[in-house]
Amino acid sequence: MTDTLSPPRRASRERSDRGRLRSGDATPRVVDAEPGEDPRIRDRRRSVQADRRRRRRAVLFVALAVVVLVASAAALSRSAWFDVDRIVVDGPDGIDRDELRQASGIDRGDAMVDVDLAAARRSIMALPSVASARVEREWPGTIRVVFHAESPLAVLAGGERRVLIGRGGRVLAELAQDDPTPEGLPTVTVEDPSAVSELEVGSALPESLSSVVVVLEQLPEPLRSRSAGVTLDAGGNLSMALRADPAVDGSDGTVELGPADELASKLLAAASIVAGARMECLDVLDVREPSRPTISRDRGCDPGPPTVGATTVPARTEPDGNARTADPRSGRTSTSTTTATRRTAAVSTTTAPGSTRRGSEPGAPG
Repeated sequence: MTDTLSPPRRASRERSDRGRLRSGDATPRVVDAEPGEDPRIRDRRRSVQADRRRRRRAVLFVALAVVVLVASAAALSRSAWFDVDRIVVDGPDGIDRDELRQASGIDRGDAMVDVDLAAARRSIMALPSVASARVEREWPGTIRVVFHAESPLAVLAGGERRVLIGRGGRVLAELAQDDPTPEGLPTVTVEDPSAVSELEVGSALPESLSSVVVVLEQLPEPLRSRSAGVTLDAGGNLSMALRADPAVDGSDGTVELGPADELASKLLAAASIVAGARMECLDVLDVREPSRPTISRDRGCDPGPPTVGATTVPARTEPDGNARTADPRSGRTSTSTTTATRRTAAVSTTTAPGSTRRGSEPGAPG
């Protein structure tokens, strides 16, 4: 009769094995083979189970160490070792550094990790005097602000108000009526006073005034040095007063740009004509149609050779300022004290080399 292992005895043996494994004794116990089972297989199974328990304990230990390290780092980052000790502002002179520090919203003693760099930059950029800014974090305790100042572009005047505008199209400051115009800046006269009275310092120019910025930023030579001022009428038409000698104040002619479309082409056409024309005799240079510029000159003034690339039309203004002729493009006319014979002058057309445009009448098709 074959001996067999009773269930109570087998359960007792398994409890004994578990006790040995918990105590750290991972040495397989050599036991007699069970009927039908190889003792080596049983010992191997118990060894694998012991290895799994050891790996779980190692993973648990590593996870606990990571949690402790993260908690320690978080506590250390908010300690006095890693708070804001300095706020350094780099940029051109003339801008109040304390104003920029206050606008950033960052104070000494703030935790470095809690500083919102994007929000600080937006707040600094809201200052009218700042064109661009960058905010950086330098460990262990420095915040650096690098900015570029807004460059003044012109003085905008309408009614009783004068404001200084920048190249970015923002209102930089308000000027009193008795304040002198900053040296080198042109004056833009807006015929609609309400358009200027509604402007706020720090705000962007509305679309109705944005064409002024485009004209002044794209102004090429020789128009830039000869410009005596820009006018924006109530209808949105632009014109520019010119002077013959950049070193002498006063106006010696007008460039009519018209609506704020094709401004680049209009300015290029005006610059090319002014570069070769005698400015002393210029009355009006009309580039509202940039492909067909026309020139009217003061009566009694020798204009010299015909201007290449432009059609010469009768003068619109007499030397005494009373007589004006009809505008061949807009159809505008004004009264005159002179005779029709005096107002009517021969019209000449000079065609640029290589051009096929012809015409003998003002406004004739090109």
